[in-house]
Amino acid sequence: MEEKKRQPRIILIVSIIVAAGLMATLLQRAYPLLTETVSENAAQEENHPTRVSVLTSDVIADQSWGSLAYKGKLQIEESFNATVTLHTEISGEIDKINKVHEIIDEEEPELVIGHGKEFSDPFGYVAERYQDKHFVTIQGHASGENTAAYTLDEGPAEFLAAYAAVQKSETGRIGFLEPEVEQERERYFAKGIDHYGPEVELFTEFIPGRNNGEAAVSKLDELTAKGVDVIYSKGNAYNQHVIEYAAEHDVYVIGYIEDQAYMAENSVLTSVVKRIPLAYNRIMEDHYSSEGIQSGTHTLTFEDDIYDLAELGPMFSADEREQFQKEYQHMHDGELPVKP
Repeated sequence: MEEKKRQPRIILIVSIIVAAGLMATLLQRAYPLLTETVSENAAQEENHPTRVSVLTSDVIADQSWGSLAYKGKLQIEESFNATVTLHTEISGEIDKINKVHEIIDEEEPELVIGHGKEFSDPFGYVAERYQDKHFVTIQGHASGENTAAYTLDEGPAEFLAAYAAVQKSETGRIGFLEPEVEQERERYFAKGIDHYGPEVELFTEFIPGRNNGEAAVSKLDELTAKGVDVIYSKGNAYNQHVIEYAAEHDVYVIGYIEDQAYMAENSVLTSVVKRIPLAYNRIMEDHYSSEGIQSGTHTLTFEDDIYDLAELGPMFSADEREQFQKEYQHMHDGELPVKP
């Protein structure tokens, strides 16, 4: 009788043990699936596109400064997991400040990039309010813990460009056109003229705006009337007008930003090439690094492949090319006397 009473208990205990074993087996099999799901969610979190807003005061047009902001946007989207919005033609400091507030409210970017030093002060003004954002300018300066500036030191290329100008000037009079907004920067081209042609006279003129072709041509008329026969035109959109003028008036030009020989092969001596989109690349690399973007000024140099000097035009002899190549190697090795 006692035996019959124990049998249900035994059956219950066995059932509990079997059920527990079955549950353990199911959990063991399900665990990889659960952890995989968690990992996938974490990966999706990590792969969430970085939101970037780019601002420029310029228009988006061929040869314009603004077109390089557009190329920077494409560079980011092509190379990184990021979504980029581009805002153009933002003029005036108050307009820039208001636009930044508007962009942050509507787009909630993690990173705001100003295409030009004119954004340094507006970014410095608003950055303190948005400590969880980072504000970066191409050129310019940084003025807060969450601001940075990436400047391009093309000085050695400009210094060497003076060698090409001195070699081809028959009058010993060389002109230099520069936008007014750049006139505070160090002029390595002038240092190069002093080094390669101390007897050469350099005439410097400032152009209002980066795209004012009419003003540039007006200055060219004044310079050529003084006997200038080589021009370094440090412009953007207005360089097209300068090169067209040079081709018509039998003077030589040194191009800027890109190799501009395609506009007038027999008039362009060489070009100071600045690979602005690569600066955007560097900004994003730093953003994704373990340290993130560090505040302050970051100077990009020849080692960063940011600048170069384009190949000499057909007006140079074999001997001149050989001598130029020696100087180019000095630039490559960091041996040109270009320190301020």
